[in-house]
Amino acid sequence: MIVLALLPPALISLVSELRGQHTDRIYDLFTGMEMAHDQPIAPNATFVNITVTKLDGANGIASLTLSGHRICPALCPELTGTLYSLGNDSARRHGMPPSASVTVPGNPGSYTYAIELPVRALPQNYPFDTYTLVLGLIIEATFPNGTKQLVDSREVVRQSAVLTLEDRVARLNMLPPAPIEPESVRAPSDPYSFLVVDELR
Repeated sequence: MIVLALLPPALISLVSELRGQHTDRIYDLFTGMEMAHDQPIAPNATFVNITVTKLDGANGIASLTLSGHRICPALCPELTGTLYSLGNDSARRHGMPPSASVTVPGNPGSYTYAIELPVRALPQNYPFDTYTLVLGLIIEATFPNGTKQLVDSREVVRQSAVLTLEDRVARLNMLPPAPIEPESVRAPSDPYSFLVVDELR
């Protein structure tokens, strides 16, 4: 009887997986909306794509690949992006959460980086495992004169960069990212606000 009761959800999950694996969806990191392939892009934009490539439920680790390119008519500022794995309760957190940083040089060209971040896992629901990563992003620019500046304007970033997210994890399907108000996950001790926060499930 238990096997029969689990059969319909298993079939639904199988159909969903088969459909999802045939379609590569790319989402806007700011809005969580799917990006159209013919969406207008600003000239000389910087492209950053975050791909979730692997989930290690046993160790609670998500592997991500950051890739893209820059086209600079002149020398661009060096950009350091720091990605954070945020927990559920920001009010109880002391200090910044686990993070990984990548630095994109100021010269034009393509780049690829691989990072790992902690992920919340519910493997006890097997075979319907659920993994959640609340992903926060901070960007710092370093100008040719050595001056550093935190990029805190979403509008400025969206005018000059395209930030996208996609899922390439085998046998698991990611829901569309759910944007979260950055101030709602900022702890009292945090030295600055996150530029963007998304819940990935």
